Amino acid sequence: MTVYHKKKRIHINQHVIKKNQKQGECEPVITCKTYNTNDYYHELVILGPCKIKYRPDNPLSCGAKVWIETHAEVEGSVVASSVYSGLSQPYDPVTSIFEKAHEIHKETWAFKEHSEIPNDLAGDLVSVADATDVSEIPLDDINDYLNGLDSHIDSRNSETSSKKEQ
Repeated sequence: MTVYHKKKRIHINQHVIKKNQKQGECEPVITCKTYNTNDYYHELVILGPCKIKYRPDNPLSCGAKVWIETHAEVEGSVVASSVYSGLSQPYDPVTSIFEKAHEIHKETWAFKEHSEIPNDLAGDLVSVADATDVSEIPLDDINDYLNGLDSHIDSRNSETSSKKEQ
């Protein structure tokens, strides 16, 4: 028996990205459409072959000009919205991952061994570095990245404070 999988079109919803930034939210922006469903994700894995299409002259009905087409199964996940609730400023995916660590850790990052890195921070580093394990990332790169991110967060926070005082 042959099993036919529905054709899926996957794209990033720019309208939701803009809304998230404006309102400090983190609603899923990855859209996976079939002929009868519309599913939304924060992460999506395509379990088979796919094709990326760019059609500026013939966009999808939603307006997407770039999308992925596949007949393969997909696995997606949605981060609980409570993770991002109560943000004092618009969600910034580059820095928000490490905001909590930054608040706790006010000194210079200087890990000497990968085993010193807390599991939740290691998971975030792995996803940012596109690695499969934190031990694949050189410690100097981890420390430099975290220290640079701390510097960025500090300067952004001081800019925000300056604007509030004006």
